[in-house]
Amino acid sequence: MKVITLGTGGPIPSPDRHSACTLVRIGEDTLVFDTGRGTLTGLARKGVSWTSLDPLFITHHHVDHIGELPDYLIASWIAGQRKPRLIFGPPGTKAIVDALFTRIYDKDLEFRTVGETAFGPFAPIEVREVRSGLVHDAGRWRVYAEEVEHGHGLDFGPLFRQRWICLGYRIEAEGRTVSISGDCVRCEGLLRLAKDSDLHVQCCYLAASELTTPHLRRVAERTLACSDTVGKIAAAAGVRRMVLTHFRHMRPEVLASIEGDVRRDFAGDLALARDLDEFDV
Repeated sequence: MKVITLGTGGPIPSPDRHSACTLVRIGEDTLVFDTGRGTLTGLARKGVSWTSLDPLFITHHHVDHIGELPDYLIASWIAGQRKPRLIFGPPGTKAIVDALFTRIYDKDLEFRTVGETAFGPFAPIEVREVRSGLVHDAGRWRVYAEEVEHGHGLDFGPLFRQRWICLGYRIEAEGRTVSISGDCVRCEGLLRLAKDSDLHVQCCYLAASELTTPHLRRVAERTLACSDTVGKIAAAAGVRRMVLTHFRHMRPEVLASIEGDVRRDFAGDLALARDLDEFDV
């Protein structure tokens, strides 16, 4: 297995980092986790074969995680992806995909299938909405999901709470395990998916030194894990190796502060990922 951190930034546009996208390569298969801003550019820069991309796993429905979803699906088809695409995601994913291709990009598809017939029929898309448990068994590899807490402690009404499902994923293949936190804070679901992981990809939005206002302290407590807790998460889960991603800033002094904070709690191998980094598992 190989993990590629295609996008390591957050929702704020950055000249140095794209938004969330992580690839897991297993033999000839390339599993895609989220399609945030810059996903297509990252795939092109990395030289990834479009026909190797399948399936897609979505952690949650924030724009920095699904902002390039329609472009990803249309561009891969134009580039030669003909087999049906399989998308896994939390409840509500199917409604998003249906809206994209029946109400927003319907003219784009009609133009490319009725007018420009060279591409042939649009490749079918199958959406499977999931929560916790085994998501997909491909024989050589398996993917599991866990529900994680990302803003669940904020002051939302009950109807929104019912709709707001966020996932992390665990990939098992070749006798190894990779876990991907998605966006979340410490919670039981995160600890389950990361348990004894050979490589854990963990969001780490801010350094502890940046938590200087009530708003930012609440972000770290309820929305996105930061450097004051991610080392404790990895230690509690028994993670062997951790890769940090989803940074707000990439200033050297901030990254150095994050690394120092985490190393106080986690003794395993640690990397602060950049876009296009590769990690063998």
